[in-house]
Amino acid sequence: MMDSAELDIPATELTVLDTALRLSNDGKRARIMLSTDKGPVTLDLHREVLERLVFRSVSELADTIASVRAKSGG
Repeated sequence: MMDSAELDIPATELTVLDTALRLSNDGKRARIMLSTDKGPVTLDLHREVLERLVFRSVSELADTIASVRAKSGG
């Protein structure tokens, strides 16, 4: 399986077709598998890193929603 270090193309040129997430039996590691138009990409992360990425994404989404509501007067 190809990992992200082997890809020599900007991420903006990838189209993600499918995703999968697996946690290790001990719950300390996570593997994110992406099926893209350029081939498979696998990201192996410690659970803490994955949690920070998810928290940051959710926080940014909440900030965006609040900003849109404020601009629209809602």
